[in-house]
Amino acid sequence: MRTSLQTLSFIVLSSVVVNHAEAGLIYGNNIDLGVIKQFNPTTSVGSTSSLSNAQAISGLAADDANQRLYVSFGPGGTSTSQVNNVFTYDYNGNLLTSVRTANSSNNGLGWNGLTYGNGTLYGVRSNGTTGIAGIYSIAPTTGVNSLFATLAIPSSSGQVFYNFTDIEYDAANSRFIGIATNVLGPGGTSAGLYSIVAGASPTTLATVSLLAGVPSGGPLTSGGNPVTPSGIALNAQTVYLTWDSVGTVARYSLSDNAYLSNLTGPTQASNGASGDAAWSNSFVGIIPEPTMLGLIPTAAVFLTRRGRRRTSITG
Repeated sequence: MRTSLQTLSFIVLSSVVVNHAEAGLIYGNNIDLGVIKQFNPTTSVGSTSSLSNAQAISGLAADDANQRLYVSFGPGGTSTSQVNNVFTYDYNGNLLTSVRTANSSNNGLGWNGLTYGNGTLYGVRSNGTTGIAGIYSIAPTTGVNSLFATLAIPSSSGQVFYNFTDIEYDAANSRFIGIATNVLGPGGTSAGLYSIVAGASPTTLATVSLLAGVPSGGPLTSGGNPVTPSGIALNAQTVYLTWDSVGTVARYSLSDNAYLSNLTGPTQASNGASGDAAWSNSFVGIIPEPTMLGLIPTAAVFLTRRGRRRTSITG
């Protein structure tokens, strides 16, 4: 939560809880193993739930049509051999499948971020020094993946290398939106939010354009500079940006080409090194029965059920 907030009042309820589809932002990082934070920007209600058999989260993508959540795990989990895998969960957090996605084109490395759009699961890989940095289409049932858009080619002089930590598919504009922590090479611009338009062929360099710099209001480096968000999610024409270690959620309007005021969602574990976010209109959360809602003050509520903790934030 923002440091400007004063003391919050907490109550513990032992009410019956039910599964409920809560539209909004979902995000996680590589420290809270398998923990998913949910946040509805309209109601300012947040919650916490867990994925079964989950590791350090580096990629998240939601497929509402098929009620599927796709997850990739990065370094930091208990099983580093799974960093190339893509896991499929149902919207209750139950593991359905796990497939290996390593191949020669992505050099056997894991995914920086995932997104689902146009009926396709995509992953972004940004290390252009050991393999083709680009956006890949992924078959979540087989693990087969192929290059969709090239971001950089190894050993090519004069190229800019974008370290994208997450992407989202922008169907309205037939492009991807990406967040880059740093940009290297001649002519490289600042870290921030980018538009990515695929080239005429998968091996053609994509057109990458800076939309906005790093948003304010998030954590700062030891030198006092803004930390770049690691996760983004897109709903309509609003991009939501999340940091690894705080609950602050930044917003960028693609229609107005400007950042909006920040929101405060559930806080993630501190010192996360990577993370991802996605938007879902029907991801299942755990909330109090409607009869209990009148008992919830404008504060925070902690519910415990079968070893799970859920945090709701309103206000």
